[in-house]
Amino acid sequence: MYIISIIVIVFDQLVKFLIRSNLSYHQSIPIINKVLHISYVRNTGMAFGMFPGINVVFQIIATLVVLFIIIFERRGKIKTPAERVFFGLILGGATGNLIDRYILGFITDFIDFRIFPVFNVADSCIFVGAALLFILYFRKKPEAVEEEKEETAKEETGREPSEITEGASGNSS
Repeated sequence: MYIISIIVIVFDQLVKFLIRSNLSYHQSIPIINKVLHISYVRNTGMAFGMFPGINVVFQIIATLVVLFIIIFERRGKIKTPAERVFFGLILGGATGNLIDRYILGFITDFIDFRIFPVFNVADSCIFVGAALLFILYFRKKPEAVEEEKEETAKEETGREPSEITEGASGNSS
């Protein structure tokens, strides 16, 4: 988890440094005209520029998220390799944006799809990690699907599925 976080932080900070060093504030370079641009934007709000101007509040929230993930991992609550990867993405992204907030007072955003708020590598990692965790935790496990099928069959017939199968095979003899 920590290796993934470090990779995300280093990559995020390197790209943001390159953006700040090579583009003027509000400068935009089309990659695919009217579809994808690299645009230097400063964000004092939360992800995707929402709620601008309250940087301190988001510093506190992001710091708590980082601490929560570290404590969660230290207590052995992050068990599977998938959880480690997904929490690593979130931890790295949150830390990457925190570095900007504490050092610069804003987050450097630059990925601009023109139909969506401008964002960065850290935002992407947070979103992907959280979405994959959601899918991991809320998808139905195969055992749960089978149990649900058995419950549905029992409700419809008033008998256990095994009784239905046995009765069907007994009627065909």
